[in-house]
Amino acid sequence: MKRSIAFILLLAVCTGICACGQAQSADTVKQTEKAQTQPVAEAPTESPTEAVTEPPKPRYYDGQMVYFEDFSSYGDVEGTDGTVSALGWRILTAADLAPGDWDSALSIKNGELIVENYSESTGGTDSYALMLQPNYMKQVRRYGKYTLQYDVTYTAAGNAKRYINIVTEYSEAGYNSYHFRIGGYGNNQCRCYDEWFTYDIADDSDLYAAQKKNGNGSTTIAMKLLGLDGETDTAEAVNNFKDKTVTVRIQRDLKNGSAVYMKTADMENFVPVSRSSELSKGYDYLEDVIGNAVCLKVGGKINGRVDNVAIWLGFTDMPEDKTVTYQP
Repeated sequence: MKRSIAFILLLAVCTGICACGQAQSADTVKQTEKAQTQPVAEAPTESPTEAVTEPPKPRYYDGQMVYFEDFSSYGDVEGTDGTVSALGWRILTAADLAPGDWDSALSIKNGELIVENYSESTGGTDSYALMLQPNYMKQVRRYGKYTLQYDVTYTAAGNAKRYINIVTEYSEAGYNSYHFRIGGYGNNQCRCYDEWFTYDIADDSDLYAAQKKNGNGSTTIAMKLLGLDGETDTAEAVNNFKDKTVTVRIQRDLKNGSAVYMKTADMENFVPVSRSSELSKGYDYLEDVIGNAVCLKVGGKINGRVDNVAIWLGFTDMPEDKTVTYQP
């Protein structure tokens, strides 16, 4: 009897356990089915990253190289005709209504332009060679501001007034010119209506290029660059800048005038030597100089060398990349 009762109890317990297991399995199945029927949230997608592009450069901009010539790609060239042909320049004569007939000699040697107008074979009068045509420089005029820079070394001259320079806004009617004379002074001027008009004045700024002697707070270019205290237009002054390479930098604003800076080959920084003044007589003629051409000018009886001629838009430092990207 006792065994029967024990067996019945054991059977009841097993039946309960099975029922619980089946209930749990059913719940698990329901939960799994519920999970499978729930919508699955999609992972957020990143929007594609657009490539960052710089805005295109304007057609004309500060620091854009307009012209560069270092005379190094031609080898040695003898004679004026061969030199101007290699460079793409043209000699100007009285037939071109130039201020004077060509009277100098040009050649290229050791990567420099050699200029001779103080010898038995040359006449020693002012001479002009066309470097850049007016149409080429037309957009430079519209831009309004540019820098001209070149190196010049004088080797001999008939007197302390002689010079070699590059003139701009040239036409038969006149041009702009900064001429640095071998004695150690200069002139920041325009040639207009067959007269010279000066852009700078002698005042407290000490930026009057034509200052010929030191005193009363004014100094000559010879003092500024070489520390020379003597006068600059005497017979002895013809040797002041003989065989000394100088760099001339002209920042020309066609509406407001120009500023001129210079340094010797031994100097690290440029020194200001001239600045246009509204009080000058030349300031009234700024807009009367209407040409666009660029010319080499040989100012009388002088010999020398020219190198690293550069023109670029704006008043930045000389661009490291000398590639000419300007298109007229």
